[in-house]
Amino acid sequence: MSDIAREAQVADGTIYLYFENKDDILISLFEEQMKAVLENMIQQIAAEKDAVKKIEKFALTHLKLIELNKNMAEIIQVELRQSGKFMKEYKNEKFLQYLNLISEIIKDGQDQGIFRREVIPDIAKRAFSAPLMKCRDFGSCQATRSMISKPLQNRSASISCAD
Repeated sequence: MSDIAREAQVADGTIYLYFENKDDILISLFEEQMKAVLENMIQQIAAEKDAVKKIEKFALTHLKLIELNKNMAEIIQVELRQSGKFMKEYKNEKFLQYLNLISEIIKDGQDQGIFRREVIPDIAKRAFSAPLMKCRDFGSCQATRSMISKPLQNRSASISCAD
């Protein structure tokens, strides 16, 4: 907390007026960023009607965000995962809404006859989002980006696409 106060050029006590500890600062930062990320993602995918194009747009938009905002990627990957309070107690509604966009896209794809009905959207969203959430910088995103850039129905037909 002292480092944060020093960087902000305020007394340590001033920081404690607003935040109990480092976890509270991280959560506040995360909430602020996730609100903007969620709004941006909704706007980016809204124009797409085809579920395959929409899920590809989701992935590429996410990767672009990580490439453009390395500090936020670092917070998501390192700080928040190391924070005991965040992992055990905190439920960020905006982050859950962000991940649930994937489930909604999968359900849309099932309704369109593109994705298999037996695919469970909540499980598929976790499998789809896992490699995206591991990206911390441009280099680590390259393999994921090139994999996602290929049409999803060709890459994982047994998982995501209807016969």
